[in-house]
Amino acid sequence: MDLRSIYLEKEVTAPPPPCRPTTCVCPEVAVAALWGGGLRTTTADGWVLHRIAPHWPTEGVVLCPPSAPELSMDPSGATLLVSYRDTPIRAFGFSDSGRSIVVATTDLHVWTR
Repeated sequence: MDLRSIYLEKEVTAPPPPCRPTTCVCPEVAVAALWGGGLRTTTADGWVLHRIAPHWPTEGVVLCPPSAPELSMDPSGATLLVSYRDTPIRAFGFSDSGRSIVVATTDLHVWTR
């Protein structure tokens, strides 16, 4: 029994012509990984994300609203999103629209507004 006849209805002798789109059909998407990349840490309307480690090795991610003073001067306006001692923060940032936040450890946390 010829296995090629079972899996192929018609043998292809030449590759199909290449497809050359004239415009990009996919927008660029920012990614972050263990070995590079990065997400936005600010939004167009002034929100900011910071990685903090005041008691290393515990580290966290804080969200600062547009009206908050500089984090180093007055941290009272910031909101602690996640804090981990045993699990490092792998990536964090805003979506391109600024309407979603992602924080990746061994878990994935996503917030939207």
